[in-house]
Amino acid sequence: MIIMENNHIRLLPPALELVPRVSEAIQESERALAQFLPWVKYALTEEDCRENMREAIANFEGFRSELRFFIVDKRDERLLGAIGLMIRDKSVPFFELGYWLRGSALGRGHMTPQPEHND
Repeated sequence: MIIMENNHIRLLPPALELVPRVSEAIQESERALAQFLPWVKYALTEEDCRENMREAIANFEGFRSELRFFIVDKRDERLLGAIGLMIRDKSVPFFELGYWLRGSALGRGHMTPQPEHND
């Protein structure tokens, strides 16, 4: 299993045992996430979340569509959000990065905006 970590967080690949924690995080942050992420309305029940996780596992194992990692706080194992690498061109490789954090994890330095560049 691929696990990436630093002193504070761990990135975990998709797994069915994460479903309850993912579902809880999405439900906590439904209103904020739904503004930017159209899939939220299809992931509000634990069963919907389980089906989505099965798809994420298949994508991960087949290296297709999106590779998703879940962000977990190492101190208490709380699920903070997710990072998705959308595969745009396998030959390069070229990915688009997306992420979300649950509302209660915002403002804690897990992800900070980069200053705008005026090139």
